[in-house]
Amino acid sequence: MLKNILITGLLVFNFIFCNKIIQTEWGMCTVNNEELSITNIHLIELINNKINSLNMLYGPIPRTQFKILIYTNSSAVIQNNHWDWSLGITYKNNNKIIIKDPAFAHISMARFSQVLEHELNHLMLNQIDLNNSVPRWFKEGFAMLSSNEISMQHKIKTMQLIFNDRLARLNELIVFYNNNQEDFLFNYAQSAIYVETIQKIYGKQIFKLIINDLKNNVNFNQAINNATGNNINTIEKNCIEYINNHYFWLKFINLNDILFSLMPLLLVFGFIIKSYKSKKILQKWKIEEQEIEEHIS
Repeated sequence: MLKNILITGLLVFNFIFCNKIIQTEWGMCTVNNEELSITNIHLIELINNKINSLNMLYGPIPRTQFKILIYTNSSAVIQNNHWDWSLGITYKNNNKIIIKDPAFAHISMARFSQVLEHELNHLMLNQIDLNNSVPRWFKEGFAMLSSNEISMQHKIKTMQLIFNDRLARLNELIVFYNNNQEDFLFNYAQSAIYVETIQKIYGKQIFKLIINDLKNNVNFNQAINNATGNNINTIEKNCIEYINNHYFWLKFINLNDILFSLMPLLLVFGFIIKSYKSKKILQKWKIEEQEIEEHIS
């Protein structure tokens, strides 16, 4: 009973003293931030900058009310299967973004900024996806590309999946069903590389064309067909061919195996360096002893 009263009191305190309502280009935003590691001034500036940047790239979206909660261990419990390993979540039904505080998640401010842009990208797509036709692979890949989160590791994961004949097809990535962290991260990697490859094949304006059609209530498959001149099956075929041609050598890379194989060589190299330094120190001592003997004599 006492525990429930304390939790309720904490939530009321957070609502009263941590909530800030700001005006943005996308509408009224309620910000809930305990300022554990980022001030409200800095956070609000970051939110507005990210929204303005997305507006510059893809044009305005319908104005609405939305919420951004910076999560700490005193925040409400999050009911989501992927929350344990996620840094942020965007809920479409109530336009709410939840991001782990940098100190709580043990990430840098630069990484926090990427996560914020990623989630705002989801919010933007949710607002213009009027008929719920945008597949999960595009949402995640596009958000990762927009926030500069795609790394060489994503390419390596994708090539290893191709090598092992485990690459998911686009129709398998319309939604992410799995609750397993490893499979979930593999889905993210594939989505990221698919979207990045679409941009490389069809040009940087491809996403602006797709988004313009979505704003006009065009179905996603039709929008991407209009923008590329290809249906989704041809796009997938072109992407896999491009990935195989440009990243084929990555399928032989396993970073853990490489590090394990190099470990003996690194140990030998370290021993040589240490022996060399020890020899230099002994020579220096010998010279100093000779100088002392000469001075005494």
